[in-house]
Amino acid sequence: MNSCARRWNRAFGATGIFLAYVLLSICNVSRATAQGTFLCEFSGQNPQTVRSPVSWGASDLPPANCSDGIRTRVYSPLAGGPSYELLPANCDPVLSTCSVRVHVGMTTPGNSVNNQTFDSIVKVLWFDSGSNAIGTCGNFGAPLGFDQFDATMDIGGFTCGGSLGGIPGTYTVEVRHSKCNSSSAYWSDSSTFELSQPFLEAEFCTPKPKPHDCQCETCPVGGGAPPPTPKSASGGSNGSMSVAGGGGSATPPGQPGAVLVYQGGGAGFWGTPSWSNWRDTNGRGWSHEFAERIFVDPDAEHVWLVTRRGTYREFDNLETGGGIREYLIRKPSDEYRRLFYNTSSGGWQILDLDGTVATFNSSGLWQQTVDRNGQTWQALGYSGSQVTGVTLPDGQREDFTYLAGHLRKIVRKGVDGTSTRTWTYTWSGPDLTRIDRPDGRSVRISYGDVRGMITRLTLIPDNDGNPATPAMGTATRVLRGWSYDSSGNAVNTWTSAANFGDAGATERWAYSFDDPTDPTQTTVFDPLGIESTYTFDHDPSGSGKARIQSISGSCPTCGSGPDSQWIYGDSTNP
Repeated sequence: MNSCARRWNRAFGATGIFLAYVLLSICNVSRATAQGTFLCEFSGQNPQTVRSPVSWGASDLPPANCSDGIRTRVYSPLAGGPSYELLPANCDPVLSTCSVRVHVGMTTPGNSVNNQTFDSIVKVLWFDSGSNAIGTCGNFGAPLGFDQFDATMDIGGFTCGGSLGGIPGTYTVEVRHSKCNSSSAYWSDSSTFELSQPFLEAEFCTPKPKPHDCQCETCPVGGGAPPPTPKSASGGSNGSMSVAGGGGSATPPGQPGAVLVYQGGGAGFWGTPSWSNWRDTNGRGWSHEFAERIFVDPDAEHVWLVTRRGTYREFDNLETGGGIREYLIRKPSDEYRRLFYNTSSGGWQILDLDGTVATFNSSGLWQQTVDRNGQTWQALGYSGSQVTGVTLPDGQREDFTYLAGHLRKIVRKGVDGTSTRTWTYTWSGPDLTRIDRPDGRSVRISYGDVRGMITRLTLIPDNDGNPATPAMGTATRVLRGWSYDSSGNAVNTWTSAANFGDAGATERWAYSFDDPTDPTQTTVFDPLGIESTYTFDHDPSGSGKARIQSISGSCPTCGSGPDSQWIYGDSTNP
């Protein structure tokens, strides 16, 4: 924003439309480029933009809820978490100097059909750590008339072991959507990110361990490994965190057969196998039963399986010869399923110990799962790499539609072929930020960590008793919250309150690590304040998965007695 526009904002704010147009003719404040990128930074600040705008089609717009002559759709905006990328693409900060761009996906549902003639209904503002405004978009003459877009900031001069150019620091970007019949009130959401040398070195210069499915011994909150065959989520604890460190995991309640599950640091996070492919089609950290996929690296001799929980399994050392060939090396070592490659078709099959067989085509896309009783989940088709329909064992089916690259709706059709229930998914960049359920309620997903990790699941009640309209109720309930240490480990989780320390918080778990960057011992405090200590090493196969050695104290979710020890003496069955 130029100095003339800043003087106008300080003096008059968002009122005085006629004088604004006079000012525009003098100052030429328009900041939009021909490529649909809006330049937002104040003079002397790091470059800031609004870019990648998307306007939804009529079938994806929420219902009209305002009639003030300017706005027809006024819904709370949604901000995803920050994601970081190196520029130019494939720049290696160990070998050369790179720039870093942070993206924050933002969604303003229905804004594309609002009247932007007099002013931008949506505004985006940047603030430094002192809450000083350092940039703005959605100015007079350059309205943000879209439903989705990215807000970005760039910083240059980044190398591993070097010092940043630009202005390092912690920043917040906020999106505002003006309310109905008001010139000053607004709904808002924001995201905080960090552009400092130590933080970026941790992101881009230090290899990160891949997260693994939580099992009872390593995730006492909620506990339990996932079942071998697809099922619906019915609620439960809604999330967990691992005593081995890393991001939290979450399962929003009330979902259809395709249960979306989140794993912090999992598939789609920077640096994980095929991360950009997964991020652009399934989101960051999110997966579900019918999204499981096999990626070759670099060819069929060595492959990765992305699981329904957004975690990884590695298969290597493919048998020689032709026909059906097995991968002889599986990581982690406790991966007992067997993966086979069909030389003729180029596809794969996974055989579980319980007799379940999952089949994947030559592109690695899931095709069907058949359990030992013959119950079958069958893919009906794909659009690119995204499944468009699945039949379920009970005769029902689920149809999938997509918007701007990500899942938009799942429609479950009953066995009569006509009755339906619909789940609607809203994404902000690569982050799932809202699920609207068929019962009229919604789940809001928040990412308040500077690494883009999940921090909150919030249930939003149905405000008008009409399941067809988006929930906007104010009596919300926190289903699960997480907080993190400076190394990105989830250290607290709780329910029923905004913060871990609030008086109303329940189911509070707290972790303390001996070494947050590479823990081998974790102290756990359960909701009753009982302390237990987990000691562990790591999988000798090199997968990085934690391997519990002992638990000092009790673990009621482990199915074992107090002060238990685990011994790994059989190298063939680790």
